[in-house]
Amino acid sequence: MNLLPIPILDGGVILLLFIESLMQKEISLPIKERIYQAAFVFLVLFAVMVIYNDLVKTLPVSQECRSQCGAGALARVRALPLPSAISLFSRSWFKIELHGPNPAQKTHTASINGVRVGSNAPVMVQSMTNTDTADIPGTIKQVAALARAGSEVVRVTVNNDDAAKAIPHIVEGLEKQGLRVPIVGDFHYNGHLLLTKYPGCAEGLAKYRINPGNAVSDARTTTTSAP
Repeated sequence: MNLLPIPILDGGVILLLFIESLMQKEISLPIKERIYQAAFVFLVLFAVMVIYNDLVKTLPVSQECRSQCGAGALARVRALPLPSAISLFSRSWFKIELHGPNPAQKTHTASINGVRVGSNAPVMVQSMTNTDTADIPGTIKQVAALARAGSEVVRVTVNNDDAAKAIPHIVEGLEKQGLRVPIVGDFHYNGHLLLTKYPGCAEGLAKYRINPGNAVSDARTTTTSAP
């Protein structure tokens, strides 16, 4: 590949040296620069064309492609503009919808203290604090700021005893300010222990969130499930 007679490749350098030997004079630097620039553009376009051609030739045509393209599906897909081909292939092979969820896919509706999520509910704005949850005044201040900025649900980390004990006081402090934003507790491995040990925490939270990365099928499973 590198020996092809294209400037900027080794083969192109050899070609230019051969031309200079025939002309018996050196090609000027400005002309060489223009030749190299043109060759670079050519190589980039050539690489894009090769990648696009490989995509439509080597990947199988799915049933969705066939149904949308009809007879001679592969030939029709090859004729698509690059953005359209990528969109069609990504939806059919990898089940990625680039323009929103599949309207035929029905989901369940959940309610977080009146905030609807899923199904035909509008997009919900959720935020998470970065304070130490045990810092009650600091967490109240940040949750209040997020709620007033438009966050409909706020998550807080509940990772230890102090954080769990702080939850009822945080909820009470927010209610004193007239804020009833749902608070979601973010748990890791010890969620069921904290919720059992501190019923006030369990009662004050609008929802429990178990980190999906910690819900694995091994010995730790028994410590990741909330009651």
